[in-house]
Amino acid sequence: MSDDQTPEEEAEHIKNLREKAKKADQVPDLERKVAVLEAGVNTSTPLGKMFLKSYDGELSPEAIQAAAAEVGLVEGQRDPDPQPGEPGTAEAEYADTRQRLDQGQPAPNTEEPRNAVDMAFGKYEQSRKEGKRAEEARTEGFKALIEQAAQGNPTAIFDEQAWARRLEEEGSSNPT
Repeated sequence: MSDDQTPEEEAEHIKNLREKAKKADQVPDLERKVAVLEAGVNTSTPLGKMFLKSYDGELSPEAIQAAAAEVGLVEGQRDPDPQPGEPGTAEAEYADTRQRLDQGQPAPNTEEPRNAVDMAFGKYEQSRKEGKRAEEARTEGFKALIEQAAQGNPTAIFDEQAWARRLEEEGSSNPT
């Protein structure tokens, strides 16, 4: 304690020094936050907040963007466009389909399979509306179901009891 300060004044002086030291410690944190924000990192997400707290590299935008890109944080950052022939491109899918067909394999089916039983029942109903007898209409329905099974549709499973229930529900229980 100096000769010209009272204990209260000295305590206040120490308190002020501590506050200044605390603010000085915050300057690098604020500088880092500004640099990270200027680099385009979204710090409002949990991952962005973690990146901000943990990043201790160079504060240049390029260095921050590179580090942020590694974890997918830079807004607007996207993978480069695929080159022709790379997996996932139309050219690659065409080449794969051609190769499969050349080998006698079926083409890959990328569409979600439609319910084969519904398709078969639809064919049955369409045949009945066209005036075909019930037996003929059932044959058309089974034919549609078998075609779907041959094409690899996993829903092409015939359940005789379910078919009978559906006929009853639809009011088509007349077998002739």
